[in-house]
Amino acid sequence: MKTVASRKFSMNGLPLLASGQSTQPLVAADNLWMHSKVYSRGGENALHAHVTEDHAFFVLAGSAEFTFGDGDTVEAGRYEGVM
Repeated sequence: MKTVASRKFSMNGLPLLASGQSTQPLVAADNLWMHSKVYSRGGENALHAHVTEDHAFFVLAGSAEFTFGDGDTVEAGRYEGVM
């Protein structure tokens, strides 16, 4: 197994968008990678799943409602998130 050095990354300065979306790589290792994907109001509305990936979502401004496959919904506010 290859050892990867520690890497610092920041989410400071991610854009708040009036429309569309933005994707930026943050950090990567052999078995883990992170990128930011910023959505404008409305976000990604199609319920879907990734069987080989875990996702975490966080709110930069305002609030967002997340709906899960079992019908459960969670509302997250600024600087909150779900996984």
